[in-house]
Amino acid sequence: MAQNSLSILLQTTPSAKDTLAEEWGKVIENLQKETIASQLKNQDLSGDPSAGVLNAKRFANAVEKAYGTARAGHGAEKVKALNVPVPIDDDKEWLEEVEEKDLTLYGVEGLISKRTANQGKSLERYFERKFLNVAVLAGEVHTIAGSNIEDKVEELIQKVEVVKNDFVDGVSRDMIALVVRPSIYGQIRNKIDAVQNANVSSAVGEFGVFHGVLVFSSVYLPATVDYLVMAKGAVAQPIKLSILNPNPIPLSEATAFGAFTYAGTKAVMPDLIFFAGTLGTVTLTTVYGGASNKSTITPTSTKSDSANKFYYLADASAVAAPAYGTAVGDTWTELDDDGEKITFATETKIRVAEVDASGRIIKVSAETSIVKTGS
Repeated sequence: MAQNSLSILLQTTPSAKDTLAEEWGKVIENLQKETIASQLKNQDLSGDPSAGVLNAKRFANAVEKAYGTARAGHGAEKVKALNVPVPIDDDKEWLEEVEEKDLTLYGVEGLISKRTANQGKSLERYFERKFLNVAVLAGEVHTIAGSNIEDKVEELIQKVEVVKNDFVDGVSRDMIALVVRPSIYGQIRNKIDAVQNANVSSAVGEFGVFHGVLVFSSVYLPATVDYLVMAKGAVAQPIKLSILNPNPIPLSEATAFGAFTYAGTKAVMPDLIFFAGTLGTVTLTTVYGGASNKSTITPTSTKSDSANKFYYLADASAVAAPAYGTAVGDTWTELDDDGEKITFATETKIRVAEVDASGRIIKVSAETSIVKTGS
């Protein structure tokens, strides 16, 4: 098979198409069962994805009334619901082209299987990162008071557990999940291993549940985030897949195949999401402008996300480091990524912060002096 023309083979036998459909079926199965997002996302959606939006509903709590209220009012209380639209606005393609010579190594089915598996892993990583990032941007930052790992985790769990508002009257622990970065997961695991516990084997990598709450380790949490705790269903992420069957590329011996995804990711219960993290570091360079007093401030560290921005704060005497997750507010000023000239007439202290898409400080520089050396 490997010696046959790829373009002719793909047009004369259904085997390549069948293989592609089978392999993408495996990808979707993994996406639906193995990822954190698949286990936590909101499944209660309605609408037509082709219309460009789906809807999630949050029903308000029923409120008790004295007996006879409905009769006196000629009707019971109407059901109150909040409609949360989830736009299908994230269109991506996962396409590759292969040359005929590649068949000599793998054959059609082998090559499709190999590359589809790789495309599928990329797809899984993308949507996992997107899910966790959207959750963090919509959630509320929490400053942890506890000192040891078990107290920290319990403190975060209770942030969700005790929420009460029009839509929820506390959240049971079997409806809560905690996602942590690997170093935090290791601390929890070490604590469990240090305590004699017949329910957990130290030979098993995952312990699954802590104090009745699902626990996941993830390398895809946004930078600087250590803990993310949320109610199941707090974030929706509908995904529609469309497979591109093997298709010869005109005027070449190459063939393209892969898939398109049409998705949307949105927090539908932001009040049931909390996170905690550690302030990261921004590095920068400063160049004094001489007699003009215009110093150039240039961040040299890479932003954690392309949607993030740099801001600076200046003061004649001192600029204290902000707490993690502090709102940037009006006192900080946005800074150009490629270096901005700022006038400092006298010696000044500055800090530069990286701010996420929700306007919260996640990284900050050391306090830096801008020294006026000219006359």
